[in-house]
Amino acid sequence: CDVLRAEGLLAKLGIKWPNDVFFQDRKVCGILIESPGGSAPAKDRLVIGIGINVNNSCQNAPDGIRMLGTALCDVTGRQHDPQELLVRLLCALAERIQPLRSHDISELVQTWQQLDLLAGKQVVLEADDQAIDGKCVEIAHDGALVLETTLGRRRFYSGSVRPA
Repeated sequence: CDVLRAEGLLAKLGIKWPNDVFFQDRKVCGILIESPGGSAPAKDRLVIGIGINVNNSCQNAPDGIRMLGTALCDVTGRQHDPQELLVRLLCALAERIQPLRSHDISELVQTWQQLDLLAGKQVVLEADDQAIDGKCVEIAHDGALVLETTLGRRRFYSGSVRPA
């Protein structure tokens, strides 16, 4: 989101838990983060994959794709230099990771809660072969999706979520 904001995408930019970045209700970026686990030093590392649809226009894509996704070039009206974007992305990522090292995540939590596209909305979470209906409360400080369900407030750490 930091990099896309620098490209002029200020309004209608947000995150959809657990790993998507949307602009005007269309996916423009996906992020996957995994930990190798095990013993040191691997357990202290993260593998981060980030995909931004930069210059692959969705304007001529089939309706089903065009309604779900977008590209940076479509929303800015111009082509972008992928290497320049990558450098800015790596710098922004380094800046966001630094507070994690010192366990000072308050600003990061505040930012992702402000960008949360699901907060206050009725959603269906699919996880462990279940579909759970609820109202999205927030993305908690530990990354859990908090839903208010018929069984009370529940926390989820994985799954796929969609509007109800």
